[in-house]
Amino acid sequence: MIMFKAVTTLVTIFILFCLLPSRVLASEFSTNYRATYELLHSGETVVTHQISLKNNLSHIFPREYTLSVGNNDLVDVIAKDKKGNLLPNNTQTTGDQTNITIKLLDPEIGQNQINEFTLRYLATNLATHTGDVWEINIPKIRHGSQMQTVERTIIFPSILGSPTASYPSPDHIETKNDKTFVVFSSSRQEAISLLFGESQQYQLKLEYNLEPPLSKNAMTELALPPDTAYQRVILDSITPEPDNITVDQDGNWLARYFYKENFVSKVQAVLYIEVSPIPIYYDPSINHPNLLHSSKYWPLEESIIKQTAEQLKTPKNIYNFLVENFSYNTGRVAPGADRLGGAQALAKPALAICTEFTDAFVSLARSLGIPAREINGYAITTNTQLRPLSMATDILHSWPEYYDQDTQTWIQVDPTWGHTTAGINYFNKLDYNHITFVRHGKEPTYPYPAGVYKKSRDEKTLDISHTSIKKEYKSSYHIELAKNNHYRIQNTGNSALINHSITLPNGSIHTLAYLPPYGITEVNQVLGEQTSSFSWQVFSLAIITSTLISFLVYRYLTKKRNTK
Repeated sequence: MIMFKAVTTLVTIFILFCLLPSRVLASEFSTNYRATYELLHSGETVVTHQISLKNNLSHIFPREYTLSVGNNDLVDVIAKDKKGNLLPNNTQTTGDQTNITIKLLDPEIGQNQINEFTLRYLATNLATHTGDVWEINIPKIRHGSQMQTVERTIIFPSILGSPTASYPSPDHIETKNDKTFVVFSSSRQEAISLLFGESQQYQLKLEYNLEPPLSKNAMTELALPPDTAYQRVILDSITPEPDNITVDQDGNWLARYFYKENFVSKVQAVLYIEVSPIPIYYDPSINHPNLLHSSKYWPLEESIIKQTAEQLKTPKNIYNFLVENFSYNTGRVAPGADRLGGAQALAKPALAICTEFTDAFVSLARSLGIPAREINGYAITTNTQLRPLSMATDILHSWPEYYDQDTQTWIQVDPTWGHTTAGINYFNKLDYNHITFVRHGKEPTYPYPAGVYKKSRDEKTLDISHTSIKKEYKSSYHIELAKNNHYRIQNTGNSALINHSITLPNGSIHTLAYLPPYGITEVNQVLGEQTSSFSWQVFSLAIITSTLISFLVYRYLTKKRNTK
């Protein structure tokens, strides 16, 4: 977040200095603000602020100017006046904020006189390059609406190509001399995000320590990272192999192990996951949006939830409310920290960690009749001050998602990071760094995510890294005759079969809507031929619809969700 303050001098009393609040500054001065952010090939960003202050009164003029930047890693800070003279500056960093105070040595005095100066520095963490993608995130301007003009320009090497996503939409884009200039002049306060790259590839090596089934009729299960609208999963290997993988109402992949005399309690899995910042993949939970019930952590009957929800009314307002009113409490980030739940989180907003941001969002959304649920997963970050991880087992993170009825899509948001990053937009898009492990909709705590199946707190069971390996999605299945005139079909490939057409032994065609790897389903061989034509038509339409939504949802959400 970027904030501005000026110290003014009364002409008649030269020794009096006043630090004026922003509402006073808006009347005492007219401010024009321009900033450029030039991305270098090294990944560093050269930032230049050009500020113009016009004196609205004859007896008040600026002597100092303070710029507060939501960035704690600035170097080579230089300030100059309009003649090119160096100006003294003092830089102080507290947490993730840096305050730069500039002394104006020869200010212009008198009404309508203009003081112009430039501030330049090098920022090392505005842009990140990980794996196949680039991200540029510019913090919001706190009092941008009170300025006469605000213009921000992001400059980057044209070799990066066009941004995959941009929030908000730019006002102008041009390319010259191997550089691309993206100009934002109508968005005065919003944070700016540019994303480059369709998706990010990850390799996951996971370990699970299971309790063996206690009887021959019992089984045990674990949750593998599932397909969602934001990620596509390849199960490269799992040892020992499960007897079956089922999909629950929330789309979770549950690997099941039945009783065996020589049960192996440690399961090791290797997965490859493709992650997108916007919803473009098939979501197996798409047909289960009715998650509106109350629970221990989402107590919809509590008056604080009802009253707050009635005031907010939309998912975007809920998100903004949490970003602006909750405080991330690093003192609570410890093993065994109590989960407060939605009502207590609203009552004690200064005690929030990611679970409180999430539970409050889910509670408020459900109170409005908007299906919502919690996600537990893994979020890649190189700066835990700006993007904290607060679940104590390994380094897990929690964020919510809500169901958009118009687009029929589960939309993931992250109000925790929206708060801690000084307003970077995690509502209209996520990033390439959020990996879903489990989704909690029907139950607020089960299934358990990878990372908690461990014998001791110090045991490391997660190994997650970017990878350049492009694994191939392999589709295969096995059919055998089961009891009661049914065919038993098992997915023997490494990824889910989605709207996949297969030929049964009796010659009929059957379409599998969704079957995860190791998943098993049965088809009535007598009815197969009679229902195959209908199924094929239905699911062919589903394939076409799903493809169209994948292409259109990004543009639609960009326009629609900005009004929510």
